[in-house]
Amino acid sequence: MKVWELGTSREDSIYYEEEDKFYSLAPLGSFNGEIIKKWEITKFSLNKGLNLDTVSFLNKVPVFSRKAINSTGDLLDNDVQILPIQINLQEYYLLNVTCVIDCFNYEKSLYRTRSNGTIRDISKYVFHTNRLDGQFIYKTPEEVLSKVFVTDKFRDRVIEQGLTGFSFRELFDSEEDPSIRENKRRIYHEMLEQIEQREARTFDMREASKLVEEKGIAVASGKWKWQKNRDGIIVLGELTEEFSDYTWMKPTFIPPILIDLKWKEVEKSDI
Repeated sequence: MKVWELGTSREDSIYYEEEDKFYSLAPLGSFNGEIIKKWEITKFSLNKGLNLDTVSFLNKVPVFSRKAINSTGDLLDNDVQILPIQINLQEYYLLNVTCVIDCFNYEKSLYRTRSNGTIRDISKYVFHTNRLDGQFIYKTPEEVLSKVFVTDKFRDRVIEQGLTGFSFRELFDSEEDPSIRENKRRIYHEMLEQIEQREARTFDMREASKLVEEKGIAVASGKWKWQKNRDGIIVLGELTEEFSDYTWMKPTFIPPILIDLKWKEVEKSDI
């Protein structure tokens, strides 16, 4: 069995047209595995990428086209609350994943914790596969606000149906050669260590954001990196163990998990 992180393959992200309305329906901290009890169609805009079957929004909240819903609906079943929205007056849907499974294997996974004992980041994912039988899309309590996981059948369906805009980052393979995963993990940790040992002044989130915006520098904290791309747009990167490189997105707001981090100036990525 393989487990993948569900994502999007482009930087394009939808933007609020009715931000106050959205947050009255889904305050910060929503999409945490609980049903959203009251919902109304909310309007968003997108400059490009509207021909895709999924686009980026918020902190890994999936956005699906009608085609994507129709193609995967039997796999979503009772595990997802489907919330209609409009993007440039076209029909799309937010996916509120309500299936939260306690399947993270603490003994075999590798992770770092904060001072309060909560997980800061995970470099090696191992899941209790017996708890995922018949499961296609889910969240875990440890990363309920930041990641959506899917298994092989969901990914295969997306590929078979030719759905566009999707990306899948492999996090766990119950049959993978341990030496391959170990080498990926070693490179990933070496890159994190280089960032942490870098001798540079540290900034809080407000200072770091200002420097990225006004000075055009790049800043990093652990696996996260902020900088402007070639078009002068601020993008957020997440260092991944699978590819030993950053995956990038255009955030519409600062994810809460980044607010308390300390940032250092680093070299810009060529993006």
